[in-house]
Amino acid sequence: MKRFFSTLLIASLLVCAMLLASCELFPSGEHTCEFEIEVIEPTCTERGYTIYRCKECENSYRDSFTEVDPDNHVELVETLKVEPTCTEDGYIIKTCTACGLEVTSQNGKAKKHSMEMWHTVKAPTCTESGIEARKCSNCDECYEERTINPTHTWDEGVVTAPTCDEDGYISYHCTVEGCTGEYVQFANKTNGLKATGHKYETDENGELVWVVITPATCDKEGVKHNYCVNEGCDAYHAATIEKHNYEVIVEEPTCTEYGKTYEKCTECGDNHLITYTDPIGHKYETWTDVEGCPGIEESKCEHCGEVLQRTKEQ
Repeated sequence: MKRFFSTLLIASLLVCAMLLASCELFPSGEHTCEFEIEVIEPTCTERGYTIYRCKECENSYRDSFTEVDPDNHVELVETLKVEPTCTEDGYIIKTCTACGLEVTSQNGKAKKHSMEMWHTVKAPTCTESGIEARKCSNCDECYEERTINPTHTWDEGVVTAPTCDEDGYISYHCTVEGCTGEYVQFANKTNGLKATGHKYETDENGELVWVVITPATCDKEGVKHNYCVNEGCDAYHAATIEKHNYEVIVEEPTCTEYGKTYEKCTECGDNHLITYTDPIGHKYETWTDVEGCPGIEESKCEHCGEVLQRTKEQ
């Protein structure tokens, strides 16, 4: 390689000497070569160099040679163009007309699949699964299928209402002829089928209303029930009635009626007399004239307010 460049340098110097000699053929003072310089870049197949040309004559020579540049192609011609797909990037291949090298460049990123809506390929029956499918709208390569579970056509259901103690439920049956499918929807927090619980009878004051089953006596406790008011329910609370608990009640005598003292049971109302008190009798005030009624006078009882009238004595 060194011998090649040495030979090339000697040849260049000889050319320059010949050109200078040719310039001397012109009469003295009539022509002196003035060179224009043009740099030729190396290509993928040719070396680069600098060319010198005389502006007035045809004399020229080359010098300053450079090595071939494998990346500086003369012309790249597109030979293949591949568009991007859902899964692969696109690319363009260009081929150099001089050296034949192929250069690849990007032509868009992969798009990814864009799946369409599922559509039914085979409808399910009460006992057999169906099939639904979908494909990519950008390509025909991506295709998916999935199973549709068997499905019944249910009626409106029969409701079994809840009771105080037990949850209710709804029984459904398939309406397709020949199908015996059925299922039960059990009680949950939203369908109102949970057991209602008991609702025991109360009065307007919110007090429990009791029904005496076995009255109490002075010597033996009794039994009373408080019943649930929900339809169809006969549940009840049971409680004991304490033995007679008497209290002494005194009713004062009036002008005409006896007073009395007796004992009364606060639980069952049983009572018995202890003693009587004689009536206190009327106590009339002084007789006075009745206003507007000449000859009539009256007297009023201080205890009960009863009024007696009489004709005034003459």
